[in-house]
Amino acid sequence: VSYPAEIGGTCSSWDEGVHPMCKGKKPPQWCTERWCYVDPCSCKLSEHPKVTMYLPDASFSGMSLYYSYETCGSKDHFTEEYNT
Repeated sequence: VSYPAEIGGTCSSWDEGVHPMCKGKKPPQWCTERWCYVDPCSCKLSEHPKVTMYLPDASFSGMSLYYSYETCGSKDHFTEEYNT
């Protein structure tokens, strides 16, 4: 899967039309949901951010990358099934 270099830098539906599962006629709901990378230490969310599986070796300020759908006003339909 080839994502743009700015993946997760802002709220966007980054997977839509890019992830293989998001290219068919009936893509999963998570494909159109907006998400971004966040600093888990400064997020005050009801749903704690999750460690990314897209860039497992990447880090920011010495920490793993964390993503959040809630920050972008979206529902996380991805994590429970695909990033456990």
